Amino acid sequence: MSSSENGCHRQTCLGVSCAACIEEYTGQQILDPETIAPDIQATSIDTLGNYAVSIVWNDGHSSGIFSWERLKEIAAGVTA
Repeated sequence: MSSSENGCHRQTCLGVSCAACIEEYTGQQILDPETIAPDIQATSIDTLGNYAVSIVWNDGHSSGIFSWERLKEIAAGVTA
């Protein structure tokens, strides 16, 4: 896998909005980006209805739900 593909996986992982990564009341990021391995990989992706996917990462993180809209934002470089 190329380093640019690894970078895409890492950016997607960083784009998660789960309660373990984002403070629920303030919206502030809790997840320290330095703790995400540069070679992070998705080990499985499951669809959730017609609106989102759940991704399990090789570091064991699996609590995030990515809407199709959020995945488009991440692909476009939007971090909010």
